Amino acid sequence: MRQPIILLAALLQLAACTPSDPADSLPPVTAENCEPEAIARIKDRKSRNQFEDLCVRRYSFRPSPPRGW
Repeated sequence: MRQPIILLAALLQLAACTPSDPADSLPPVTAENCEPEAIARIKDRKSRNQFEDLCVRRYSFRPSPPRGW
């Protein structure tokens, strides 16, 4: 009885420790990859939404120069 419990605990530990970061499998954020057709090719919905967010935010914020009116 004790051996199956230990085996189950070991399997759960292995499953919890496996790295599966979706950002590692995403393509690089470029103008070509941010086209709607290229984004639609990403099958995983969560990864697709994450990649869309990265595409929208690929340009950094640049404040406008101060104006002395």
